[in-house]
Amino acid sequence: MSIIRFNIALILIGCAYASMSQQHIALIKNVGELDHKGLLTQMVELKLMQGSSVKDVLNLIQELLDSLLTDQAADDLAHSTQMVIYQEAIDQLQDTLDKLGVELTSLNQFIKITTEELEILGQTIKTLETQLDIINTQEQNIRDARQSDIVAFNRRVAVSNKVINALNLIITKLTKAIEDQDAAGTQAVLAQLAQELGSKHPITILVTMTAKFDKPTVERILDKLIQVRDGAVKNLEEDEAAEVVAGQLFAQSIEEIETIRKRLSEDLDTANTQFKTKSNQLTIAVARKEQVVIEIPLTQDLLDQTIASRDQYHADYVNRTERRTGEIKIVESAKNLIQDHVDQVQRQEQLSAQLNG
Repeated sequence: MSIIRFNIALILIGCAYASMSQQHIALIKNVGELDHKGLLTQMVELKLMQGSSVKDVLNLIQELLDSLLTDQAADDLAHSTQMVIYQEAIDQLQDTLDKLGVELTSLNQFIKITTEELEILGQTIKTLETQLDIINTQEQNIRDARQSDIVAFNRRVAVSNKVINALNLIITKLTKAIEDQDAAGTQAVLAQLAQELGSKHPITILVTMTAKFDKPTVERILDKLIQVRDGAVKNLEEDEAAEVVAGQLFAQSIEEIETIRKRLSEDLDTANTQFKTKSNQLTIAVARKEQVVIEIPLTQDLLDQTIASRDQYHADYVNRTERRTGEIKIVESAKNLIQDHVDQVQRQEQLSAQLNG
């Protein structure tokens, strides 16, 4: 602005002030004492300088006051609504954080218990497998022993039958030779007897040491042969009876082993199924724990940020409210001041009218 224009502006302002009454100037001064920032004072001064009436200024102040009150009411409503939203978000995040904490504790306990159970199940599985190996080995040993016993029994039966048959034949021949009084036949039968029984058999030795084969001697030999045959038959019968018992005991042992093996196999299947199930559960729990460990600090950070955002929003609201409340007080004071001025002017006008009338 040039010096000429500046001087013209000063002149116009001076003229404007000169055109205002002393009451207006006093009013501006009083408003200025209320308005420390001077914005309201400048508005009132500008309006009066532009020729507006004090009532017009009063209406303008009322509009400004209404606007401030409306703004404050809207801010109050927005603040109340937003604080509810913040609180709901905070409550939800806190609830989520609490649940994650409880879940983490539960997962840790579940993992600990399941790990211990898997260790026990692992030991149980090894024990059952060992017991199955033992029972299978025992069965094989029993079967092998039984097979050996059968072979030995069959061998004994064959030998016994051979001896019994031979003795029966010799007894028959010797009996006939005695009845026929055939000395040569008797000698031949006794020679065959020695060959059949072997050189170390007691009867063979008796025959060998016998010098005279008369009828009484041969009859004693025949009685001995019958005794030996009957003893062999009895031994064979006892051996066969023992074999029947041994077969029954073998079948009973195999049945008992099969029962034990079935129970052990079922227990092993159950243990393996439980081990697999718990292993899968443990894998899922460990994976979930890893996720929860990640989610907890993220949720905590989000909760802290939300609380900080709420506190900052509330602080900004408080600052705005304090500032606006101050402005409302100033505007209300200015309104009252101007209203008093208007009332005073009206009284003076009414008094002058009465005096002039």
